[in-house]
Amino acid sequence: MPRLVRAAAHGVLFCVIGCLALFGQDETGRLFLKNFTPRDYRGADHVFCSLQIDSGVMFFGTEDRILEFDGTIWRSWNSSGYAVKSLVVVSESQILVASEGDWGLLTITGVERKYRSIPLPAEIPDNWQTHGATVGPDGEWILSVTGGLVIKPAGAPAYWMPFEEDNQEVPQIFNHRENVLVFSPSIGLNEWRMGKLVKIVATDELSPASSISIADAPDRSSSTDSMLIGTHDGRLFRRQKNTIEQVDWPVTDLMVTTGIRSMRRLANGNLAVATNEQGILLLSPEGAIVQRVDQLRGMESQTVHHLFEDQEFGLWAGTDFGLSRVDLETPYTLFFRRDGLERSFINSFARHEGRLHIGMDRGAYVLQPAQMDKGWNARFFPIPDMEAQARSLLSTDHGLLIGTNEGLWWLPPGEEKPIQESTASLQGLEPVLTEKGQSQNRFWWWQHDQIGQGHWDGEQWVIGDPIVTTPDSIK
Repeated sequence: MPRLVRAAAHGVLFCVIGCLALFGQDETGRLFLKNFTPRDYRGADHVFCSLQIDSGVMFFGTEDRILEFDGTIWRSWNSSGYAVKSLVVVSESQILVASEGDWGLLTITGVERKYRSIPLPAEIPDNWQTHGATVGPDGEWILSVTGGLVIKPAGAPAYWMPFEEDNQEVPQIFNHRENVLVFSPSIGLNEWRMGKLVKIVATDELSPASSISIADAPDRSSSTDSMLIGTHDGRLFRRQKNTIEQVDWPVTDLMVTTGIRSMRRLANGNLAVATNEQGILLLSPEGAIVQRVDQLRGMESQTVHHLFEDQEFGLWAGTDFGLSRVDLETPYTLFFRRDGLERSFINSFARHEGRLHIGMDRGAYVLQPAQMDKGWNARFFPIPDMEAQARSLLSTDHGLLIGTNEGLWWLPPGEEKPIQESTASLQGLEPVLTEKGQSQNRFWWWQHDQIGQGHWDGEQWVIGDPIVTTPDSIK
């Protein structure tokens, strides 16, 4: 396992102590998540961009510098002193850095990193801002600048390409499947072709979007023009074969309330959506909510500037208070005390009437399914009126049996409150097996060195006398 992810994963796994991991989407708990705060990397709060090179080392752009993380050690490097908005590999030894007010190259060979600025055309506006930079199809470097673009062809000086006069918009710049796309509200969505911008989505088709984000379409079509376009106000469009249509997904109404700040198609086919102020939505290819990641689920901040998937399928989120890494590869999710569980031992499990029940040292609990469209993870609730030590659970057609230190409790079918059937302590319950399988009317019980049977008499459960006494205590 590369050092980067091994260290991040170990930091998360310490949180597993005392937690429960379960399968099942409607029984989803919390994802494995690790936060890196400004205190960890000794830098500024806001993280705007991320980049991982082939060696596994990651670089991050913050408000005033560049961070480097090898999975164990954080280092930071001065660039221009301005907010770093994008990082792009341009060669094996150099990263193109776009900042507010400057752009340059960071040399990444050797131990030390050196930054040098790239000269800018004199014509660009004063106090300009940027969305970032990228590399064009002919190797040219393209920088987003207030009111236009700066283009630097390979081996030639940079030149200024303004939009219409008095345009003060900061264009967004994307690299989608090696195609450079440029968007601003006044010019619409354009593709950079042969040294000029060619409109591919008209201004009125996305209006009144002030900003957009772009991701691969759900089917990962081989067509280079197939893409999803998300708008700042929460609308989602699909463009394919020169047509654009609004997407109607199960999550459509929710995204209108959350907005869309950034999107990324993940290796597992799901779509990660960074909302404006409500964390991250993880969507299936069909647009259903698989999981939500936000402050309620462990993130330090609800505001996500940037999403990035690393080589080990971890999702990194650059926020306004550091970084969060979500492990997308593990099939497990976690349940903590804030999800309804007490700080106690879990003694037993049983699935009854389609729902998971657990026995703990102080009572039994039932898992209520998740409702992700409402922002609710699955959560455990105590079975009322019973605080005995629930040692064993057994599901039958006549209800759920709970063996406790205070005797046998019975939860009738469809009921919420259990009935105490006996007062003698019970250690364990097991079904009686017949030629036709598990009996629904009889069960074995044991306590210390005694074994006996219980049965259903048509109205209630009856605990029989011990049948066998063993020389040692039964575990």
